[in-house]
Amino acid sequence: MGIQRLAHNSPYSHHRGVKCSGDGGVLLRPADSWAGVLVDTGSTIVAVDAGPNPWHAEDTDYLLLTHAHLDHVASLDRYSRNGAKVLCPGDVRDDLGLVDSAVGVKKVKSMLYDVIVHPIPVEHTCSAYAYVLDLEECNVLVTGDWHVGPRTIDGEIKPLWKAVREVVGGEGVDVIVSEATRALVDAPELGGNERVFEYALSLHDPRDVLAFLQPTDLEIIDTAFRVASDLGLDVVVDSETDRKLKFLERRGDVEWEYDVADEPLVRSLYLTVSWEKARELAEAGLVEAVVGNWATVHHLRRRVGVKYAYVIPRSGHASRPEITRLITELEPSCLVFRHRSGDATRLERYYSRFVDEVRVWVGRGCRDESLELPP
Repeated sequence: MGIQRLAHNSPYSHHRGVKCSGDGGVLLRPADSWAGVLVDTGSTIVAVDAGPNPWHAEDTDYLLLTHAHLDHVASLDRYSRNGAKVLCPGDVRDDLGLVDSAVGVKKVKSMLYDVIVHPIPVEHTCSAYAYVLDLEECNVLVTGDWHVGPRTIDGEIKPLWKAVREVVGGEGVDVIVSEATRALVDAPELGGNERVFEYALSLHDPRDVLAFLQPTDLEIIDTAFRVASDLGLDVVVDSETDRKLKFLERRGDVEWEYDVADEPLVRSLYLTVSWEKARELAEAGLVEAVVGNWATVHHLRRRVGVKYAYVIPRSGHASRPEITRLITELEPSCLVFRHRSGDATRLERYYSRFVDEVRVWVGRGCRDESLELPP
């Protein structure tokens, strides 16, 4: 059963057992078990992010995307097939690479019927945005995956809370929906580290090392090329990665030198952005070490059996000090965490010091969770 739109011609409507005011009550609820969230105004349903196995895609009017990582766009086509209008900033649309896809993704609009949308760029491992949803009764900040705030023209970082205050007229927000990947970790991340590549290549024959990177990690891909060049190594890629790199070269005004081959070559670093190619090389025993972010390394080490894994310390997720500063500056009445499994009790215990109500919506058990937003 999908979400039922609330009727405005009755004093109250019942929404999966939760009473909402028919005169403008707004309901917030999880859209899937991982990252997505729904805002239902009674006349418009807006989803932010399309995690795996969505519960209410058939009832959604608009889908906003924060960034192009798979766990946030996994069900994009399902929303599109069910008639939702998919919207995101232009650079996120470019990251999706849907030029030949049947999924129509348009640039985000400022007004979605009765919801005003303010996209705010944030730091992550790719182009990423938070959204302030300005509703008649309240406003909601959905951060997506974030790490500090947008950069100014001169390259300096503006804290997210400052950017949000500029959008909402110097005030705070009523609700913050944030990802909780590193919400209990005290050390903020400061970016990638080329020493990881250097270390891995010093311990192994370069032919046995696989650089398995996401196509959105332009900076880290560039680091791999730079380290290989410094060590006198060629870079070899598969045909799919060749196509992606050509696209990145055009978009990023960069130029890389590499060869295209199906297997690693002598005195070379093999780089791929393809999970299929990475798994093929690993299962064939052609690589013994992988360098990549935590997610890609985890898959190859645990599921395929690559013996050595070297993690680039850059997940692009906010730490406890960053989230704490965000909520103390914006003073929400409720904080909702998504994008993390486990530790719900610890999250609630720590962050309840700063917020009246803390919710942790992760896993299938959160399907029937909901929050009536303050008037």
